[in-house]
Amino acid sequence: MLRKLCVRLLVLSMIFLWVPFESAGALSGELTDIKGHWAEQDIKEWIEQGIITGYPDQTFRPEAVISRGEFVSLVNKAFKFSESKTIVAFKDLKPSDWVYTQVQTAVAQGYINGYSDQTFRQVQHINRQETATILNKLLKLDSKALFPTISFKDSSEIPNWSRAAIQNMIGFGIMEAGEGNSFQPQRQTTRAEAVVSIKRALASSLTDRYTKSGSYGTAELQSINKNVVVDAESVTLRNMHIKGDLLISEKVGKGNVYLEGVIVDGTTRVEGGGVNSIHMKNSTIPLLIVKRLNGAVRIVAEGNTKITHSEIMTSTVLEENNLEGMGFDTVIVTGEQEQAVNGVSSGNSLILIGDFSQVTIDGYITRIMLQSGNIETIRVNEGLSRMSIITTKDVKVGLLDLQSNATITGDGQFKEIVMGDGAKDSTLPLAGAGGDGFIPMPGGGGSGGVIPTPTLSPKPSQSPDTVQMSEIQASNGRIDIIFTKAPEEAPVVDDFEVNIRIGQVTAVKVTDLKLEATLQEHIFKLTVPMIEDGMTSQTVYYTVKYKPTNSSASSSFKTKQETSNVKGNVYYQPYNMVQKKYNDPLSLRDVYMIFEDVNDNQIRYQASSDRNGEYVFNNVKPGEYKLYTSIGWTTYYIDEPFEVFAGQEITLPKFIIKEDAPEVHGFENVATDRGYISGEVWYLDDFSIQLELDDGTKLKVPSYQFDQVISFNLFDYNPNQVLIKGMKLYLTIQAKNGWKERIEIPVVERPVTDSPLVKDIVYEDNVFIIVTVPDKYSTVTIFKEDGTLISRYDNSTDLERRVYLDSMFKLVAGETLSIYVQAYDKQISEPLLVEVQSPTEKSETPEMLWIEYDEYSKRVTIMNSTQVDTMIYVKTADGTTLASERTGSNHSNSQLRWGWKEGEDDTFYIYAQSRGKTISEPLIVKVPVTETPSLEGIIYSNMTEITGEYKHGVFFGVSMMVQDMDGNLISRGQVNRDGVFTIKKLTLIVNTEYQLIAHDNNKKQSEPFIFTVQEPVSSE
Repeated sequence: MLRKLCVRLLVLSMIFLWVPFESAGALSGELTDIKGHWAEQDIKEWIEQGIITGYPDQTFRPEAVISRGEFVSLVNKAFKFSESKTIVAFKDLKPSDWVYTQVQTAVAQGYINGYSDQTFRQVQHINRQETATILNKLLKLDSKALFPTISFKDSSEIPNWSRAAIQNMIGFGIMEAGEGNSFQPQRQTTRAEAVVSIKRALASSLTDRYTKSGSYGTAELQSINKNVVVDAESVTLRNMHIKGDLLISEKVGKGNVYLEGVIVDGTTRVEGGGVNSIHMKNSTIPLLIVKRLNGAVRIVAEGNTKITHSEIMTSTVLEENNLEGMGFDTVIVTGEQEQAVNGVSSGNSLILIGDFSQVTIDGYITRIMLQSGNIETIRVNEGLSRMSIITTKDVKVGLLDLQSNATITGDGQFKEIVMGDGAKDSTLPLAGAGGDGFIPMPGGGGSGGVIPTPTLSPKPSQSPDTVQMSEIQASNGRIDIIFTKAPEEAPVVDDFEVNIRIGQVTAVKVTDLKLEATLQEHIFKLTVPMIEDGMTSQTVYYTVKYKPTNSSASSSFKTKQETSNVKGNVYYQPYNMVQKKYNDPLSLRDVYMIFEDVNDNQIRYQASSDRNGEYVFNNVKPGEYKLYTSIGWTTYYIDEPFEVFAGQEITLPKFIIKEDAPEVHGFENVATDRGYISGEVWYLDDFSIQLELDDGTKLKVPSYQFDQVISFNLFDYNPNQVLIKGMKLYLTIQAKNGWKERIEIPVVERPVTDSPLVKDIVYEDNVFIIVTVPDKYSTVTIFKEDGTLISRYDNSTDLERRVYLDSMFKLVAGETLSIYVQAYDKQISEPLLVEVQSPTEKSETPEMLWIEYDEYSKRVTIMNSTQVDTMIYVKTADGTTLASERTGSNHSNSQLRWGWKEGEDDTFYIYAQSRGKTISEPLIVKVPVTETPSLEGIIYSNMTEITGEYKHGVFFGVSMMVQDMDGNLISRGQVNRDGVFTIKKLTLIVNTEYQLIAHDNNKKQSEPFIFTVQEPVSSE
């Protein structure tokens, strides 16, 4: 017997969506405030899936903000994260809290952490940069930016810790920039933004995309526990078991996609491809949906392929080729009429090549071409536009059921044609078409048809003494045949013809029969196959014909129901805010209740409550189940499981969802030096506050309405107020709904934080100061003499910190900096005074590693080696800076480039300046020039080529040019690995001067070598 169980809140989310109940208005209609909203479609989809819901006033409030607790609850629910058994302690969470389990799950999954003061702050609203960081961790992207730097109008407001995550979320299209190309990192995330971004992140985590042509897969079958998207043509997927959906997207265009040995558990959608296109070989596709816009697609089933059900929405060719398996089984056309272009619409068409069990036309189509093969049944549903059905002589159709007008042409064979009233104007094949002699006979309501001319056989005469079969008695697996008397000759099994019909299904012949005699001579036992018990009890009809006497009889029995119906009632119990007690429960309607197997969460049943709060789960299999429901982002459940037995009707205990009474958290004390009033009132919004001293004096407070969180500094509103240890403040909270509470807050004095230490000299070019602090989770602040804040470093666990200074403010030698530290729950320290110094030690002169000159771009490039974190300058003789660069904190090389043209000074000065040091002596460099070449021997005018040797070390990339004295190119050659060059195709003039010039690709070209061409010496 089930014991009475109490209902408690499942720790998935905080109630910020009030539960709908009958007297307050239920969620039975469309949400009124998402129509036209940018997130409308995403919100609707998740409402339909039961992940979220709206308020009882039929609103969703998409622009309301979301808290940290609510956000992790939604993430856990969307990503189906299992409850964590690892416990992390937080000061502001206890096991009975509404969000406790979900926070533990979120932390265990590694996508969110608490704060340094060991709090989680579940009711604190989450901002956009925190949202990006959480989603980045969810997708296992760590802290690396996978996309080029994205520039926002407010990029300067994005801190380093969230910058990479924001770039990734924008790059993947999971989050979007706001108006004016601003990201608004500190703006609180809205409910709509949370739904859309988490939904997109979930889709990204569950999808493998193939964006490049190629073959993918392994020699053995591998499981893909995601959805798969093909976004490129000429892609082959091989030996994959896709546990989700497969999409062949429109990005395939008219290209080909090949599936070889692919099993898809979900839906296969074809939105791209062309007339030679999608090939499925040795593959298993339970559901195929074709929606290829602006063109037809051909889908070929080959080998041992099985495509159980195909839904065709656009023009398609379904073809079976070299098939060994089932191929296409059932096909349904559900397309809509295409939009006309220039007043013309080509219409949808379907071409079938192969064997199909059933083809149903239930949508717009203009032409069906049956090219070859056998089709058991074609059904054209009512209310459709006239279509053409064209057949060839290679087509045989068992039954054509016409309920809409059609024109049928061609030489195909139809065994039977049935016509309804909607098909009375159809054009059918002439009688005798196909060779079967069928005559079309229109009839109403689907009762007419094509009736073959019967051939009548005379009924055999029977005498009164003929043994007749008087009745049969059927049970599961057995039929007792009862004759009027004992037959003279014992019947044999072939004397009987048995047909079976289960429910309303068409009767079929039973072939596996066995006949046995019984102890009674006029009764015989027929053994037939057993009928398995199903989810519901079904009536099984047997008809038995005894052939020798042409007598027949019928009998039936019912199968057992192996499932059960489970029912219950769901209620909502509102809380009386004024009297601070619960009212009587009210029936809840339109609430989706879920009954889930505790051992297999894939086995679940859903039911919606009626106006009386009653719900029924039908056909529940035996097992142990948990009962729960989700309202908004909140889930409720009954603590203990229920056991279901086959065939039993079960009534569950009342499922009572209590409205949460307001709970006050925080407000432990207020410090004399801070004046912060901080706390939370869970399950309460729209309330105001009053604050009084213990003598009744009222203090000024924020005048706006609060929502759950109270946090303000009373010194901001009462600047002259002095708080003394031992005083008491009294905070009164008054809500619009009548709830009121007065809280006593003691005034305490916090200890003073010890002063920080700085061991290194601070120079005027410092960009950071290494500060040692006495406590973890403390804040370092640095001020100039005039009180300007130039640095703030918050909440690090490190005791030694590198505190960076604001680059807007330059340090000046001789000025004194004030450095403070304040630990959590302590007062700020006394300042550490540090005087800024001027550097005296000279920096090391940089060392040149190499220098190059590019004739094309007219730019010099130099690679230097120096100290880390050092500024390198390239200057001219007059001190003009041409280029500069700072080396990194972990490398000492720098590469600089600057422009130079012929005729300008070719000497440059390279300086280095390390932090805390003066500028170095210069490294003097010049633009590199290719060494001048030379030629051996005399050059004669009849020479058409010149060969020489370049003797200057590096040969690769050096070219040789012969020019006249005006600089016109005569011919050129290249220096080989051995330093030898040959210049061919020369036409030289006697007694004329020419110049030979060498050019290294990384240097300026050489000075010319001048030679004079001589007249050749005649032979004797």
